[in-house]
Formats: sequence, structure tokens, C-alpha cells
Amino acid sequence: MSRAERICARAEARVEEICRAFPPINPPPQYWLMSDAGPDYCRECVIIARGKEFELGPLITESEYRFCRSDWEDAYFEGIDGGRDIEGESASHCSRCGKTLSYILTDYGAESEALYWLECPADYMNDETSYGLDRLALNLYHGMERKRLLMICAVVGQTYRLFKAPEERAQLCSPTSPTLTEKETTPC
Repeated sequence: MSRAERICARAEARVEEICRAFPPINPPPQYWLMSDAGPDYCRECVIIARGKEFELGPLITESEYRFCRSDWEDAYFEGIDGGRDIEGESASHCSRCGKTLSYILTDYGAESEALYWLECPADYMNDETSYGLDRLALNLYHGMERKRLLMICAVVGQTYRLFKAPEERAQLCSPTSPTLTEKETTPC
């Protein structure tokens, strides 16, 4: 096993450990309007955006009985595309409500997201942080560019230290810790 393979395996193991402790969110897929090549939306917001495009008064709501749609409703919903994961160069969010959407990063996207995470490291752990880390780790593969591998591994390492920090602090601040005196444990 080469050094790069060991580094990838260790980073993947750390991401798995973080994802077990903080299960990633299951975000909705991306949608967009076929009339513009602009923003991404969640399903609820794309229906609202389509209604504004049609300049409707009351919005058409989606029925579970799609086979009963009128021609008007069919035309309305035909202008909406998406409902699947697409590759992108950054994390994806609904441009109307800000909800995180499901995404897959390109190689360039993984590099730019890794740079962002290195410049602005996560300061707390939650399910959305673990989802972003999981998306980033999907781009770890054997034979990838060394620079990108090291950047992603640095992000995983930073986040892993944040993930492990509460356990280490609790261990250091424990009153039964044999290595610390009472004076050292007081500030904790």
C-alpha cells in the first residue's frame, strides 16, 4: 500500500467516524427553472419561482395525483427541471430559502471547497458540517493530484480535531485525571 493510499484510508476512516457521531443531513435534490440558467431551488421554492414566472395569483400546488393534471398544470410543471444530484463547483443552497441541497463536487469544486474550509474552519460540529465533509471526502481517490489530496486531508484533520476536542477536554478536565494537579484543573 502506497503512502497516498494510507493517507486516503485514514482520512476516509476519520470521516466515517465523524459521520457516525453526527449523521449527515439528507438534503433535497436541486431543481431549477428551464427558462433561466440561474439559481438552484428546493422543490417548494422552485414551484413558487415558477408561479412568479407565470405571474399567477394563487400558486399551483403539486398534487400526488399527477395523472389527473390539467393541460395548464402540465405546462406549469414542465418548466421545472431537476430532482437529481448534479456536479457543481461549490456547495449548493436554495437561492430562495437557503436550505442546503444535495450536490456532488467536481475536482475543481473539491479543491475550492477545501480552500474555503482551510480559510474558514468549522468551529462546531453538526449534521450539516458532516454532510459537507462527506461530500468533500467523496473526491478522495487513488491517483488524485497530490495537492488536492493534501488539502482534503488537511480539512479532514482539522475537523477531526474539532470532533475529538470535547472528549480530550473532558478527559483533561476530569477531577480523577492522574496527570494534572488540582490547580491545573480549576480553569476547566
